[in-house]
Amino acid sequence: MEGETEPVLQLNLDTVPVEVLLQIFKYVDATDLLRRVALVSKYFHNILSNSMTWKIKQEKRWGGAGDRKYPPLDLFPDDDENDGEPPSSTPSYYGINFGRCSFPWSRACVKREEQIRLWSESSVNPRMVHKSMNSHIGCIDSVYLYMKNDKMLLACGSRDRNISIWSVDGLLSNEDPYTSKLKSLTAAHEGWVWDFCVQDDLYSCSWDTSVKAWDLETYVVKGCYKTTAALLSISSSNNLLAIGAFNRKVTLLDPREDLKTSKPVHVYSPHTRSVLSVGLDCNYVISCGEDGVCVKHDIRTRSTVNSFKLERGDKPVYPTCMSFRETTINLPYFYIGDNVGGIHLVDLLKFEIVRSYKLHNAPVRGVFHNMGSVVSCSKDGKLQIRDPTLSLNEISTVDVGDNLDLPSVHSLNNALVCGDGNGIVRVWGERPYD
Repeated sequence: MEGETEPVLQLNLDTVPVEVLLQIFKYVDATDLLRRVALVSKYFHNILSNSMTWKIKQEKRWGGAGDRKYPPLDLFPDDDENDGEPPSSTPSYYGINFGRCSFPWSRACVKREEQIRLWSESSVNPRMVHKSMNSHIGCIDSVYLYMKNDKMLLACGSRDRNISIWSVDGLLSNEDPYTSKLKSLTAAHEGWVWDFCVQDDLYSCSWDTSVKAWDLETYVVKGCYKTTAALLSISSSNNLLAIGAFNRKVTLLDPREDLKTSKPVHVYSPHTRSVLSVGLDCNYVISCGEDGVCVKHDIRTRSTVNSFKLERGDKPVYPTCMSFRETTINLPYFYIGDNVGGIHLVDLLKFEIVRSYKLHNAPVRGVFHNMGSVVSCSKDGKLQIRDPTLSLNEISTVDVGDNLDLPSVHSLNNALVCGDGNGIVRVWGERPYD
C-alpha cells in the first residue's frame, strides 16, 4: 500500500552461510584466523574450531590427493566420521599421542604457511634473518635448539672438543652475532662431541665414551656417565635417555639418577655394526646402524618389535641419520637419510618404508621434520627444505658451498640451524617483534 516501505534486510555476519565463509577464509592467513577472526563471534569460533574447516582450507590451497597427500600416510580417521571417536582397530599409539585421534589440522596449516613464508618467499620477507658465525675451529657435528625461560638457545658441539651456547633470539635481533654467544665450554669432552638432547639438563655425548649432564643455568657439569665405547647419538623422552654406541649397543639411562653412579635401565645390541642414530619416544626406541638395519624396540617389553634393512645398491647402503625424536605432537612417521643421498619415509606403526627419494648427491648427514616441512643436509653442501607431503616437493634449497660437509641440522619454532665442516654455524629465522 501507498506509504508503506519495504522491510530492510539486516546483514549479520552470523547468518552468512558456512560455505561462503570457507571461501573467504581461504584467502586469510591461518594465524590471523586463529588469533583474530575466531574471536569475532561464537559463530566464527565454532567454525574455526572444527578440524574439517582446516582440512578443507589446506586441500583448497595445496591439494590433498595423490602425491600431494598430507599427512603422507593414511593414519588418521576423518573427523567427520564416528564423531571423532577412533575406530576399534586404531592402535593404542594414537590414543596416547593424539588423544581422540584427531590430526591437528589447524596447527599443521599454520606451520605449513609459516614455512612457505619463511623459505619460498624469503627474498621478499623483510623479517627473514640469516647469520653465520665462526663458532669452532673444527667440524660442527651437532647442533641443538632448546627453550629455557621462554628463550631459545642453541648448543653447538665440535671436533675441537668444545661446546658453545648461543642466544637465538639475540642472533636474530642483533647486528653483531658474536654478542649473542652466552657460553664457551672449553674442553667439554676429551673427544669429538657427537650429539645433544635436553631433559631438565643439557646432555652431550662424545667419542670419549662419556655422557655429560650440564646445568642449564650455570652450564657446570652435574654428572658424567662413562661407557666402554665411543658414543655417537643420544635422545631423551619421559625420564629416559637412549644412547647409541660404536660397539653396537643401545643403552637406556634414567636421567633422574646421578649419572656417575647410575646403572643402566636396559642395554641391548640390536645391530652388527655401530649405532649411528637413536630416537626415543614414550613407546619405542628406534635405532639405525651401519649394518644397514633400522630396529624398533619396545621400551616396556624390552624386546625388538620389528626391523627392516635398506636395499643394497651398487655399494652398501646404510642409514646415517633420522628424524624420529619426540616433539610436542608426535607424528607416527619419520624420515631416514642414507649414505648415498637418499631420504626414506617410514611408517612407525607398520615399521616399513613407504617411499624413497633421491634428493642429494652425497651422504645425507641430517634430517628433521615437523608439520610444516622436511629439512635435510648433506655432504654435497646443500640444505633442502621440502613440503611435508607424499611427494616432498621443494620449497627452497640453500647452496652453502660445493662439497662442503653439513653434518647437522635442527629446527624449532621456525628457527633453523646448521653446522658445517669448517666450524661455521648458520642460523635462519624471523626477526623477533620489538
